[in-house]
Amino acid sequence: NCNAQYAVKEAELNNKILELNSTITSLTSEIEKLKSAAELTEEKHKIALDKAVIEAKAEKIDQFEEARRKYEEAMKNLPKNVTLKYVGIINIDSVGINIPIWDSSSLVALRYGAGKYEDSVYPGEVGNCSILGHRMLAEGSLFHALGDVEIGDIVQITSIDGNNYVYVIDEIKKVLPADLIDNIKGDITTKKQLTLVTCTPMGNATHRLLVIGHLVEDKN
Repeated sequence: NCNAQYAVKEAELNNKILELNSTITSLTSEIEKLKSAAELTEEKHKIALDKAVIEAKAEKIDQFEEARRKYEEAMKNLPKNVTLKYVGIINIDSVGINIPIWDSSSLVALRYGAGKYEDSVYPGEVGNCSILGHRMLAEGSLFHALGDVEIGDIVQITSIDGNNYVYVIDEIKKVLPADLIDNIKGDITTKKQLTLVTCTPMGNATHRLLVIGHLVEDKN
């Protein structure tokens, strides 16, 4: 019956989410190992993912038909191998976020962690550093808990070169998708700013949630 079919599909989806979370945890550990071993060559900053692996872990995260169409088209046009380059790790201890940051906000990058918006600055630099992540429905996945961040919370980014950048959150706001670009470009400020971005409300995604902070500490 329909209830039984739904239960099976829900179980399958939960298994995929668990597998994806396991992959993200493994990638985070690999970045930490690279940093601690000081093996910081250009090639070791990257991970190559086979298209078959990406497709096997695919999860439809937006239920709107247009978004689904774009997603399926992007998946269809993936090259055989996709290479993601590490930026570092983002940690928000107050809400349990600890995932890799990739040097891209592409479909694949955002499936395996958070992604730096290409037209923003890098962590620690003058300007706005924008980090995008999916608001997954499953607790503990990607930016699922970003909506629980509060003013005064601490965000730490550990870059692949070993620097730790500590930001304190001082603004939280929602904007329409059409207004997003004007809020995440790198040149919108002369301060060292961090903007974390995800969809809101969860499961509907009519707006974009912006969690904004400024650099308070730079440990080398």
